[in-house]
Amino acid sequence: MKRVFMTLSLIALILFSCTVAAFARNHPTGYKAPDFHLVSGEDQQLSADTLKGKIVFLFYEGKDAVEKNRALKNILNAFFREQPPSVQQEIQRIAVINCTSAAWPLTGIWKKNLQEKSREEKITIYGDWDGKMLAAYGMKGDDSNLVIIDKEGIIRFFRSGAMPPETIREIKALLANM
Repeated sequence: MKRVFMTLSLIALILFSCTVAAFARNHPTGYKAPDFHLVSGEDQQLSADTLKGKIVFLFYEGKDAVEKNRALKNILNAFFREQPPSVQQEIQRIAVINCTSAAWPLTGIWKKNLQEKSREEKITIYGDWDGKMLAAYGMKGDDSNLVIIDKEGIIRFFRSGAMPPETIREIKALLANM
């Protein structure tokens, strides 16, 4: 009987640990942002370490979802431009495209497209080539995902999909308090 109890307790503990880990990965608000390594179309490198001490607005999107949150991107860009230069230096805007479906012979075309879009958007666009960021953050690879990370590296906002007006108000309030 004691052995059955110990076995059931161990199974319950494992299931609880898996549930907590899945919750943290899929609902990461309040958790430390996972590390990542990204490469742009111009082969510029970006990792979480280079963002320490900055407020980060990070859009992670599938190539077909880039326009899904255009209104929100415009609002965040306006917010950024309204800040004095000293505050702008504390904010990092990051655009990431899910490049996991880029097969080897086509990676050059994907990089060229990232370069062109970077010039159009006036922001460096990075690629998640190996899908590690996608997995670490529990993002939806074919959707638009927004992550806001504070200066301490804690995720303060995470949402996938189109942002409705009430969520945009929530984001504005969050930024005003950061």
